[in-house]
Amino acid sequence: MSLLDKSLFFSAFGNLLEAGFPPIRALSEGMPLPYRGTSRKIIQHIENGSPLWEAMKKCRFSKLEVALTRAGETAGTLPLTCRMLHEYYEECRSLRMKYIIAMIYPMVLYHFSIFIGWLVRSIVSSNAGLTRNEILLLILPWACILG
Repeated sequence: MSLLDKSLFFSAFGNLLEAGFPPIRALSEGMPLPYRGTSRKIIQHIENGSPLWEAMKKCRFSKLEVALTRAGETAGTLPLTCRMLHEYYEECRSLRMKYIIAMIYPMVLYHFSIFIGWLVRSIVSSNAGLTRNEILLLILPWACILG
């Protein structure tokens, strides 16, 4: 799941819990599309007697999400815990976007310098083709950032 999906899930779940919905009803209403199937599985586990955190553990939730949900469920602060997870994932998304934006200028300079090197080499040696190493130098940085 993307960070946006996780953020939306915990935001919706926390808001419904704050509004007084019981967890099973909160999971069955207003969940983001990628989590609807997961919500149904969690509801089934809860109806079979598992606590919420254990049901989330059996589904595709991270250890952090399960541990915080367990703590929030035990302490009676589950809506607050969901809000904190929502804010955490929003911050992760924000930092990822800042990182990508910060890398654009160096990547443009990097590719411009390769182009200038290719241009100079093609003028001097009249060989305009790119070598395999030059193609890898163009692709590798983008694979590291986006991968």
